[in-house]
Amino acid sequence: MYMLPFAPETKRTTKPHEKPYSRRRYSRGVLLEEQRGVCPWYESKLVTVDNPLWKRYGRQRYEGSEILRRVAERVDLGNNFSLDRTTRIPNHRNLQVRTPPFFGTHYEYDGPAGFIQDTETMTRNALTGLYWPTEQELNLAMFASGCTAINRTLPTKSASNLALTLIELVREGIPSMIGSALMRGGVNPRTLAEEYLNYEFGWAPLIRDVQSLMTAVVQSAKILEEYHRQSGEHIRRRFDFGTDTKTDTFELGSILNSTLVYAGLTEGTKVVSARPQVTRKVTQKTWFSGAYRYYLPYGDDLLSQIKLWESNANHLLGVRITPELLWNATPWTWLLDWFANIGDVISNISHIGRDGLILHYAYIMQETTVEAEFSFPGSRPYGGGPALGETVYVTRKNRRKASPYGFGLTTEEFSPKQWAILGALGLTQAPGRLYQYD
Repeated sequence: MYMLPFAPETKRTTKPHEKPYSRRRYSRGVLLEEQRGVCPWYESKLVTVDNPLWKRYGRQRYEGSEILRRVAERVDLGNNFSLDRTTRIPNHRNLQVRTPPFFGTHYEYDGPAGFIQDTETMTRNALTGLYWPTEQELNLAMFASGCTAINRTLPTKSASNLALTLIELVREGIPSMIGSALMRGGVNPRTLAEEYLNYEFGWAPLIRDVQSLMTAVVQSAKILEEYHRQSGEHIRRRFDFGTDTKTDTFELGSILNSTLVYAGLTEGTKVVSARPQVTRKVTQKTWFSGAYRYYLPYGDDLLSQIKLWESNANHLLGVRITPELLWNATPWTWLLDWFANIGDVISNISHIGRDGLILHYAYIMQETTVEAEFSFPGSRPYGGGPALGETVYVTRKNRRKASPYGFGLTTEEFSPKQWAILGALGLTQAPGRLYQYD
């Protein structure tokens, strides 16, 4: 199903966005000279792809090929991907300038105006004060998000959790009656706090558990019908972490060669040289996309039927003794889950591999966009208009691929049982080797 990794391919491209300009010189109203040309504003892009199959085969060839479509049922054609892009757009892309007459001579300019500065330096200026993670730090953060997304989208999760509810009732008993603390000690901050904790950590979880148990019992036919119908199918899931947006404003101490020019007037013609104000907006969104497959143990023999009954009971009621159950039953582990997704990792370990559940494909994706507007307050071109400046867009896109058993795992870490499950699903080309297509 999954391709063995190819050597990463990295390409850096610089694409000019050409804008026309014209420059004219007049003497006492008579046109003496006219110059026309184009002024490039650059977009710099760095792309890294581990397995560029789409380039090798092409989208049209893939979509039109029955063979490749069949291969896609067993082979994951995607892979890791990274893109860093910087785009620069001058605030004045069609600036019209008319200089005051000097001894009867004046100039007219029509075209863009922006910084004489290389794109790499402008990128650093746009990221001033921002923490830009390294490749290793980015991978760790994305793998953690991927584990959380898998836990939120698992198709074989139990509809209720009877085993955990019974363990907590045996260990802690039924919560105190609501209002008992107020009856004993009267109304004061201490008794109010007791009542809040008694409801928040006693009655509220118990009520939720009872409600989920009753829902599972009432809708058991529907739940089990869907559970059996999806067995052997590709179950696609998507999880969106939302969009995080932050804005700030700061002043740069200086920009090397911070000359703002009318391109084409004369090279290096200064309009203003000052400390620019930077208004910055940082937007980050993270999302997950994947597909699961699982197989229920159908069979006519007694052992297969017992396994199927156990699987049905666990899917409805949550009766298995798993690492997830032991973790959730341990006191104060919920507090650790506030600071790290340990519970998500343990839950994934408990589910993936059981009932033949694997990931047919799974990707965690993240896009970060920095929009930095450089401006010189108080500076205006001849004839008025917005302050002179430039907007720099820095975009980072990343995609990380999961193995059939989760993010951050390699084939070398698979156990013999995990390889046996992959082999039974027809996803291995040879013992200890995932199916690949060249």
